[in-house]
Amino acid sequence: MKVRLGIDVRNLTQKRSGLVGYVTSLVSQLAADDHYDLVLFYNRTYRDYITSLLPPNVTLIPLYFDPHFLSVKNFLFERFQLKKIITDQKLSLFHNPFGYGVPPHMPIPTLLTVHDVIPLAGGYDDLSLFQRYIFRQSLATSVASASHIVAISAFTASELKRCIPLAASRPISIVHNGYDDLTNIHYSAEKLASVHDKTFILYLGSGVQRKNITNLVKAFIHFKKKTGSDSMLVVVSKFDRPETKKYKNAAQQLLRKEGLFDSVVFPGYLDQAQISYALRHCSAFIYPSFYEGFGLPILEAMAFDKPVICSNIPPFHEIAGENNLFFDPHNVNDIAHAIEQVLTNDAVRAQLIKNAQERKNMFSWEKMVKEYELIYQQMAVRSDQ
Repeated sequence: MKVRLGIDVRNLTQKRSGLVGYVTSLVSQLAADDHYDLVLFYNRTYRDYITSLLPPNVTLIPLYFDPHFLSVKNFLFERFQLKKIITDQKLSLFHNPFGYGVPPHMPIPTLLTVHDVIPLAGGYDDLSLFQRYIFRQSLATSVASASHIVAISAFTASELKRCIPLAASRPISIVHNGYDDLTNIHYSAEKLASVHDKTFILYLGSGVQRKNITNLVKAFIHFKKKTGSDSMLVVVSKFDRPETKKYKNAAQQLLRKEGLFDSVVFPGYLDQAQISYALRHCSAFIYPSFYEGFGLPILEAMAFDKPVICSNIPPFHEIAGENNLFFDPHNVNDIAHAIEQVLTNDAVRAQLIKNAQERKNMFSWEKMVKEYELIYQQMAVRSDQ
């Protein structure tokens, strides 16, 4: 008997992000599995994109979705209208894969996936107090409605229980994300001509405060002044919002003051072909975040057998393993020392490359989906008892 599985994919857009990659991989694999009668609740703005991803046997339910993060409109819609739309589909199970937005008092078995609790973690975002309030209320309601919770790291599970104590009373499974392997796609050097045939260390991610761009640039300046190296730093991020542009502007002002403006490249948005080029040709990858729920770019770099250095925070230990090279993200000198080690010490580089080759095989979208399917099966059995 097929499981009629409903999944809320309102956050599924054409934008490249870890969350979009996760949801896309999950639903595309489930759609090809005969065990499921799949029902997707999607953002009606992206109908053409959603239909291009999936076979015609998937039931698509268009929904209103305000693209503004944590908006009052979405909060009210989820609280007062969404439950009826979901229950009208006569589902066996419902899955919310993006961490909040589950209606209260769900009458069917409900799985909630939590990626992080960044708005509640304390000072690691640029959200307003009101947005944090909405997030807390929505997350607490989602936890209360959930029959089972998936956290994408053990750290996220512990943080969820710290911020929303009710979560400790729910079954919680740890299911790590996979990653997009970009090693086999056509690559393009467009927008990166300035680092062609140069030694460079790469950062790939957003430009928000918790990504620690300021300390990264300060550390790179320290490294350059100490060693006289001609290596470069490439910071791949869109910096397309006022709250991220200020970090880029501050970094460039500092570089100009130190006479190193041309040593750091900010190419802006890169498509997958350009990201593939950057990962293929970088000498090392750095991820200096203060706070994360997971850390997908680490695995994308490891797929290219690149030496990775990253912050000494719990989720990065889960991903990169204890044989990786970590640094204190709050300590500029520590970051600079790690950069020096990964770019100049052959023994360290060899160890980190070996580590990447081992760790990359421990994560995949296929492995992740199999673990979700086991949870779906367990929930379906419990609901029949």
